Amino acid sequence: MYIILNAASLIPCTRSGADMEGVLQKRRDKALCVAVERGDSPQVSRLLGEGANAEVVDKHGRVPLHAACQAGHVACVRTLLGAGANANVADKEGATLLHLACANSSDACVRALLEAGASADVADKREQTPLHVACASRNVACVRALLDAGANPNVADKRERTPLHDACDKGNDACVRALLDARANPNMADEDGRTLLHDACNKRQLVRVRALLDAGAKPNVADKWGRAPLHLACANKDESCVRTLLAAGANPEVADNDGVTPLQVLCRNEDEPCLHALLGAGASIHVPDSKREILLRIACEQGWLACVRVLLATGTNAEALDSVGRTPLHLACEHGRTPLVQALLAAGANKEAKDMNGHTPLRVACANYRIACVRALFNAGANIEAANVFGWTPPYRMCVRCHEACVRFKFGVPAAKERDGTPLHLACEAGHEECTRDMLYMRMGKEAVDNSGRTPLLVACANGHVMCVRALLEAGVRKLPAMSTKECLIVHTACAIQQEPSSVEELDEDEQPPTQHWESCSPLHDACAAGHEACVRALLEAGADAEVAYKGGHTPLYAACAAGHDACVRALLAAGANVEAADKKGWTPLFLACYRGRSAYVRALLYAGARTEVMDKDGATPLHIALTAYYRVRDRYRSSYNDGMHMLETLDRVNDHYDCVVALLELGANMDTSTMDGWTPLYLAVDRGTRKFVDAFLHAGTARPWLGIADRRVREWF
Repeated sequence: MYIILNAASLIPCTRSGADMEGVLQKRRDKALCVAVERGDSPQVSRLLGEGANAEVVDKHGRVPLHAACQAGHVACVRTLLGAGANANVADKEGATLLHLACANSSDACVRALLEAGASADVADKREQTPLHVACASRNVACVRALLDAGANPNVADKRERTPLHDACDKGNDACVRALLDARANPNMADEDGRTLLHDACNKRQLVRVRALLDAGAKPNVADKWGRAPLHLACANKDESCVRTLLAAGANPEVADNDGVTPLQVLCRNEDEPCLHALLGAGASIHVPDSKREILLRIACEQGWLACVRVLLATGTNAEALDSVGRTPLHLACEHGRTPLVQALLAAGANKEAKDMNGHTPLRVACANYRIACVRALFNAGANIEAANVFGWTPPYRMCVRCHEACVRFKFGVPAAKERDGTPLHLACEAGHEECTRDMLYMRMGKEAVDNSGRTPLLVACANGHVMCVRALLEAGVRKLPAMSTKECLIVHTACAIQQEPSSVEELDEDEQPPTQHWESCSPLHDACAAGHEACVRALLEAGADAEVAYKGGHTPLYAACAAGHDACVRALLAAGANVEAADKKGWTPLFLACYRGRSAYVRALLYAGARTEVMDKDGATPLHIALTAYYRVRDRYRSSYNDGMHMLETLDRVNDHYDCVVALLELGANMDTSTMDGWTPLYLAVDRGTRKFVDAFLHAGTARPWLGIADRRVREWF
């Protein structure tokens, strides 16, 4: 059996009267909280009349008044207060009703609470009063209401910050003025010793600076680092604040804990109006020599010409050294301060001074691309041959760092004795055309050689810098200088063999082709070996001899074929390169192409007039070489079945060598020519059991199987 209380709830009739009353009270209290949150003042009044508890506490320690103040429901606040609710109750965080009302910027709730006897100076766990919260909320009405109720404007929180600090942080001038009118102390400092005047100067708030000074703020108070408000105003280059502080009696020579004065701060922040303001207020430039020299170095780093001139005019030592031996002139050159460089030079600064690494100001300017500084130093007669501890002169440093405009000044270059050659070598190696042309214009050793015997033209060709090559050729550099080199970049035939899947040592002695050791070369050789087509064409257009051969008899065409550069081969063939030029072993480029398995080269050389009947010193023809190379690579393929990737790579090479044999047959290679040992191509095919080549030779119609020592084996074959 149940007793019906309302349409939504049923209460078992078996409960006692006390239990039933407790349940009903909880429901009334809960309904009260809901009504307060909604701002339903009539419902709140009805529930209070039915016995709802106005001070029921939730799990956060809050009563319905907290919710009403936080939401700004002033009618509910007045209703609850009228029902006897405590106006000073606090939650678990110590926040009172006034804290919540101020945070919500509800001045009506604030006034209602104050009228009900709420204390204006109760602090929360952070020791912040409602006045702190009101200032942080930028609500001047709440601030005035609290101040009218007697709130203390100078109370500090745990961080030693007063309500005035919060008002200044939020930039609310009305709150600041209200607090100052209530005699708030403008000199209160926070935990770092910073006053409100520090903050206002740091934020460039001139109006607030003036208001604080009018209220009695001290302009010379220092924070825990010893910095006065004037330091911060100078750091922000705020002339108005600087002049306002100076007019209020700020000391222009005050120093912080590190001895830094506002004038030194200005040396790091170029601002001439502030400088004149300080000097006009009596700031003395006649500080001790060590401090004055520091000022000069700072001004040179920052590029402040006015300060430098003032310091130099007062007799500051222009040769003062820093910890690494640098003078102010070094610093000005490093940072590209050309006017300062000129001012220091005019004041007699030593342009040849060296730091601990032997670097002169000119070398520093060159290394940092400071073109105007280089010009100023050169015009002042700086020595361009002064080397650092590593033996590098300024022109060398410019070429290494490669700023083209740096070398446009007409100064000489020492003899080529540095380890990397002359500056022209370095410019050609880096591929900087402007540097190259400027140095050629200044006649800088265009035929000089480095320690490896290379000329600038050879270096440019080896690195593929065609514009440098053209510049050198236009300047009349010799096309093919005969010079020895141990570090030539041309890949000779033996190196080319080592690029195969197996090394040279793996081949039988009679299978190795003629090798060459490149003891001398030409720029055209270098360009062909490195695959720089543009350089090859530029050299050929300039009249380079495509037939030149050095020790071993290798021509540029031979070098291009050995390195496998198609474009260079085509360029040389188009220029009429001799396809029959043989080395000391009798090998022509066609021999090398057959050995390397380059079927495209074989066809190109044959179309260009290469003869298939030519023999080397062992009597072998290109067809012999092609067959021998084919069998060598085929055997390697058969031995690589356990290595999948190697097997695929070798299979490609087998096909390439097979194409070379087919190309020779298609273009009429003589199959009856025998080597000095009597081996014909047909005999090689029979000996290795290659039916497809035997059939191809016989079907070509020229092979005679009864010739030479192959007669017996051929007859046995058939």
